[in-house]
Amino acid sequence: MKKIFKALAVCAVAGTLCAGVAAFAGCGDTAKTVDGEYKYENPYSAGSYYGVKVHVTVEDNKVTKITFDADTDNMHNVTPSWGAHDVTVAAVDSYIAKFIGKTVDEVKAMNVETDEKGVPKSADIVFDTLTFKDKDGNDVTTGATQTAGRFILAIQDALKNL
Repeated sequence: MKKIFKALAVCAVAGTLCAGVAAFAGCGDTAKTVDGEYKYENPYSAGSYYGVKVHVTVEDNKVTKITFDADTDNMHNVTPSWGAHDVTVAAVDSYIAKFIGKTVDEVKAMNVETDEKGVPKSADIVFDTLTFKDKDGNDVTTGATQTAGRFILAIQDALKNL
């Protein structure tokens, strides 16, 4: 009987130590990456969507990193045939950089109006266009309200449970 109690005591101490080590190892690790997406069907091509999938890293309640999936054959953030496609695609990284440092609540509070099919019509004024610097350092704005709105809504989707 004493051997059983001794074995149980050893197991209890070992379990406590393991739990303590695991808790201590996670103490400094507050970064969390969450995934989100926003999409709606392309009215001109059934089974094809406009939208974007994002991966948002949050640390200490602030957005620290955002990455996104490239367009696929049936999911486009920027219409390939749109005249400003290349300019808009070039602006996306600098656009999503505007979210870095914002709190989760600040991003969740952003407003994007959509029509009945989910197409973004307008977004918070600071975020409703994609602007970047060209090779000469000049600001270039694409006016891509739908793309900007899709990003906001996808990022908000990622943050909805935080």
